[in-house]
Order: sequence, then C-alpha cells, then structure tokens
Amino acid sequence: APLNQDPLLRAKRAEGYGPEVVGLQLGMSLDAADRSIRAHREVMERFVGKAPFPFDGAYAYVLGDGGEYFTLFTIRDVHGERLVALDRQVFYLPANTPPDDAVADSLVTKYGAPTTRREYQGFSMRWSRDANGENLSRGEAKSLGCQGLVDSPKSMDVFRKPDGNPYVWALPGVDRVWMGPGNGVGLKRDGSNAADMAGCGAEMTVSWSHNRGQAYGPSLWIKLYDAPWMHAHGEARRSENATNVTL
Repeated sequence: APLNQDPLLRAKRAEGYGPEVVGLQLGMSLDAADRSIRAHREVMERFVGKAPFPFDGAYAYVLGDGGEYFTLFTIRDVHGERLVALDRQVFYLPANTPPDDAVADSLVTKYGAPTTRREYQGFSMRWSRDANGENLSRGEAKSLGCQGLVDSPKSMDVFRKPDGNPYVWALPGVDRVWMGPGNGVGLKRDGSNAADMAGCGAEMTVSWSHNRGQAYGPSLWIKLYDAPWMHAHGEARRSENATNVTL
C-alpha cells in the first residue's frame, strides 16, 4: 500500500501523541517543541546538527546551568517539520539527588505500569505502545515485535563546531566532567520491512543511573521515539517520495 495509506501511520495524524516529556510529544511541530523546552527551563545554548538518516533535522538544547540537555530529531513532510524522536538527559549533583523510589514512583504515576523494568545501579523502564497508543505488556510487546527496534549510539557525529571539534561544556561544580550533545536513537532493524512494525507505536525508555566513581550524582536519561514512523519516513526518502507522505 502507498505510505499515506499504510496502517502503521494512522496513529500519526494528530499533532502531539504518545507520552509527554515536559510538554514535548511526538508529532508536534519543531516550533511547538522549541516553545515547550523554553517554557520548561532557560535555554543556555542551542545547536543545529547534521541529521543522521532517517531524520531530516537534529537540534540540541543546553538548559539552565548546563546540567540538562535535549536532543530533538525531526522529519519534514507535508505538515512541516515535526518531532519523531528525542533524547533528554539530566545530571544531578549529590546534594540535589532525589531517592530512587521517589523517581520510580513519579514515573509510574505519570506514565502507568512500564512494559519492562530492570534494576542495576539504579533502574531502567520501558513503555511500549501499540499503533493505537495503548500501553503494552511485556508479552504483548514481544508478540507484536515492538521491542528491540532501535539502537542507542553513544556518539553520533551530529553536532560539530565549524573547526570539526564537538561542542562540550562542564557540569557546574564538577571538574573534568564534560558533557556534549550527540546521543540519540537509530533504527536497529533498518533492513526490515515496515509491515513488521505495523502494530507498534511510540516507545519511551527511562534510565536512572548511579554514576559510581564520578563526582556527580545520578543521571536521568529519557528516550522517546516512534520506530515505525522513522522507518516509514526512511523508506519514503529512499524512494524520493518523502514530500508525498501524508500523516
């Protein structure tokens, strides 16, 4: 079927769907996403990067005192430039660290029971949704194939200065700890058929990690993405029909 009739795109028609992260949702326009970030916290710096396939745009925001940043990945279609994946990281100093249980409870209260949860030097949770936006159990996600759809590369060569060096900044109050944008999401099953993901929707992973041996405290790492949409857009780009995709 043409991409604009493919069932996996039906849940993408409305602007703003799936889990919400400080006002950000998938499908919203880049302008709306920018406003949400600026309403959340003061923006110290904003970078425009070289978008890796299958994205059309990549943007990083350094917030507040430099202890929080967002990386946004967008696609461009007939509705404009829209958010299809994001990465958020927050670094805590020891004096400002909330208890693990409080962090976990707040996540479950906001997003519901996670599809999976693992414990190791903190915890990680994943929420998988189907194409209709419903949370999936672990068994449901496995049967639909809605897991293992993306990689989390540690160093995507996305944000570089004109001289080729990466943008970096120091976490306040901590010497020799440097952070920089560049984390993101990439399709793990890029060679698969889009129909393999037809029952899947948005997915979010949250990691709360104790950085043992480091001068700073735990870090919160959130990834929100829609692998079927990313894949479909990539297929459209390959066929040079991206501007004809209707979502």
